[in-house]
Amino acid sequence: MQASDIFYEISLKIIAIPVVSEINHNEQVTWLAVAKWISENWNIDRCLSFLADRIYYGHGYYGLKEAATGYFDKEPKDLSIEEISMLIATTTSPSYYDLRNKDEKLLNKSDEIKEMTLKSKSWR
Repeated sequence: MQASDIFYEISLKIIAIPVVSEINHNEQVTWLAVAKWISENWNIDRCLSFLADRIYYGHGYYGLKEAATGYFDKEPKDLSIEEISMLIATTTSPSYYDLRNKDEKLLNKSDEIKEMTLKSKSWR
């Protein structure tokens, strides 16, 4: 996902547009204006935090805090890299990567995410 995609995704969540293909001209203008404002006023950490706090993680859990508590009985700050990777994997397809079952496809996707995260320079 590119940075511009993040701005558009956030703007859709802010103005509550469920399906992009069904929006009218006025909604498109609003969507683009909000995305432009976000790109000029929010840094990437704020953008990612916004999305993490609103995304669906499966089994009725919306937001990182709810998912961390529901799946692991932990606060987000206390999650391990493995647990974070599993949560990220579930967001791509919560019904396919079911965290409650922890099957091979979830664990493979989680390992792939963990490797990419550890290789990135932004991991702290």
